[in-house]
Amino acid sequence: SDITAIRITYFTLTDLPLVTYQFKNLPMLENFFDGKVTYGELLTGLTVSYADPETAEQLSTVELESPVLDEKLQPKRSAFQWVPNEDGDAISFRKDDASLGQFRISPINAGIYFNDANGAFRYETFALAKYARHLRRGLFLDTAVRLRLFEDVSRVVDQSNSTLPHVRSEVADYKRDADFKLDRLLMNQYLQLRPRVYARLSAGYYEEMFAGVGGQMLYLPKQGAWATDLSLDYVKQRDTDGDFGFREYETITAIAAFHYQLPHQGLTFTIRGGQFLAKDQGIRYEIQRRFRSGVRIGAWYTVTDGDDITKPGSPDAPYRDKGIFVSIPLGSMLTRDTKATARFAISPWTRDVGQMVKSPGDLYTILEDPLLLDWDGHHLLSDFHR
Repeated sequence: SDITAIRITYFTLTDLPLVTYQFKNLPMLENFFDGKVTYGELLTGLTVSYADPETAEQLSTVELESPVLDEKLQPKRSAFQWVPNEDGDAISFRKDDASLGQFRISPINAGIYFNDANGAFRYETFALAKYARHLRRGLFLDTAVRLRLFEDVSRVVDQSNSTLPHVRSEVADYKRDADFKLDRLLMNQYLQLRPRVYARLSAGYYEEMFAGVGGQMLYLPKQGAWATDLSLDYVKQRDTDGDFGFREYETITAIAAFHYQLPHQGLTFTIRGGQFLAKDQGIRYEIQRRFRSGVRIGAWYTVTDGDDITKPGSPDAPYRDKGIFVSIPLGSMLTRDTKATARFAISPWTRDVGQMVKSPGDLYTILEDPLLLDWDGHHLLSDFHR
């Protein structure tokens, strides 16, 4: 009876405050949960705004003044356990703690490749061990190592005759030269600079082929279903044996992106432009359709000034990087709630033109799902669309 309003600020798992919901008409809110008023009627008593950095700072540092909880109510750190069919793994060995830390071993993983110029089907299987740690607000450690089991990607013998630096086309060497390798080892710092402006700073071993330092900045408009971001990374090519060493190749990638949504149709258009991994410059076009189930299907096509004449390319018609991708949320398929998503991307050939370094933590991907725009311009959580 002494509460006049309820204010809720939504944070992502990367400690980024996104939106603040304020309910001033509490009787209507209670009636909504009881099924007595519609969602449209609830909106009349709801104020939605972008989260403010100062408010988020206060929320992240406040300590509740309350008596010591009974030991039975204290959060427990889970012991190591075998978990079947969890987050899409057939079986995994994991340990979680209350501070977003996680250690996991997934004994069975698989990758499929179309690497040869003749389109041959290739595969790899491997065991993966991952460790993640939340060090302080917005700062995360992300590590992973992998052990090769069975594969035939290393049998690829066709060599790229592209004049571009071989940033991706030598994937077979990375599969052939090491059974045990460091997959990634990096630090990510996520920041909210001001309302609707977010940033990420990264340093470490980004992926199997490249390490570096860099960052990303994302801007969200006050109104409208669009966003824009800029990613800038200095990267150096890693040795093929999977340890801490490097090859001579290094470059700076600078990619600007513009994203636009058509909420009624569930479509998102993205245009990326700038300097890619092989120092070629151009534009990458992306389109994706998001279904009510959360499944996404899309495609991309890249046009740059890099002339990759490796088959099926030719001097008159250089190869253009293209492909399709599918993203499937696993929560509806498993017995426990999860944010895990299975992602598949298929490109006919692994080549060097139009390539991008794997993002350590793409801000738009992080914010896109929880921040959905309806046709009235309200910023809503995905749960409200169920």
